[in-house]
Amino acid sequence: MPTEMRAIKSYKSASKYLDDHLNGYGKIPEKDWRTERERLLSERSALVAEYYDLNEDVKNVEALRRGAENLMQDITPERTTARAQGLDL
Repeated sequence: MPTEMRAIKSYKSASKYLDDHLNGYGKIPEKDWRTERERLLSERSALVAEYYDLNEDVKNVEALRRGAENLMQDITPERTTARAQGLDL
């Protein structure tokens, strides 16, 4: 197949693809796409920042939970020893 025929076939294929996917637009709506891209990027940035904040909060809460568990383990033997001796704390 000559190069010119392939180019015409490719052009027709691309033209059909664009007609099928442009939803009635006469040309590619670059401005709308760029606006949507910017909106989505800013939304993504906000969500990433929120994720990192929540991740840091989870780390802090886990540290507090481990500390509380350690304290409870330290206190529990003292209470049982005191009860065994007849003392009530």
